[in-house]
Amino acid sequence: MIFVSSELTGEVPLAPSAVIYDGSVIADGDLSVVIRGFYYDMAGVNGYYPGASLLPITDAATNYVYLNSAGTLVINTTGWPLATHIRLARVFAQGGTIVRISLERAFFTAGSAGGATACGVIQGFFTAASFPGPVTIGVVPAGSTIEKTILEVQLPFNNGIQVSIGETIAMARLMAVSDNRLDVVESFRVENGYLCPVPMTIRVYFVGIAPTVGVGRVLVYYS
Repeated sequence: MIFVSSELTGEVPLAPSAVIYDGSVIADGDLSVVIRGFYYDMAGVNGYYPGASLLPITDAATNYVYLNSAGTLVINTTGWPLATHIRLARVFAQGGTIVRISLERAFFTAGSAGGATACGVIQGFFTAASFPGPVTIGVVPAGSTIEKTILEVQLPFNNGIQVSIGETIAMARLMAVSDNRLDVVESFRVENGYLCPVPMTIRVYFVGIAPTVGVGRVLVYYS
């Protein structure tokens, strides 16, 4: 038996094979998402959202994903509510597929004063159809420090294609071609610690022959 200590939940027993999820919102098809289960504090009321899959997303729109004040999951295209709620993500869809997911939930890293520092994350997908690119993932605000970059290969790419991640193909500050491979289902991570003196547009650049299959996701964490 494994016990996880939490200020919100106390001790929560988990089976030895259990996985602790975190409320991530991930593409679950061309126009659907899966949401990982998580515990939450809604204005002092503790709760648990068990997660769900194959949740429909509206095409040609920005979809807002959140828990309302009753702890019910809502996905709409009209925006965040004025009442108390917990934001999870904005999902952008176009042309019959999800093109980008921007996570809205809080991230935390160790602070120098022993506290916690809120962080942000930008996230984007790329596929074989994205070639020759580049694919814009998002913009990190000026004055932010890019903590780490993660590349997830969800469906392997063929034809030996590779990618670099950064401002330009010649300035792959976040992840170089040598830091990843796309022909296997795997996750690659680079610790960056890069301070952005000006807003930094994050792009994925392709190197090689056009692939015919493949799906990948990039996550850039910053503080």
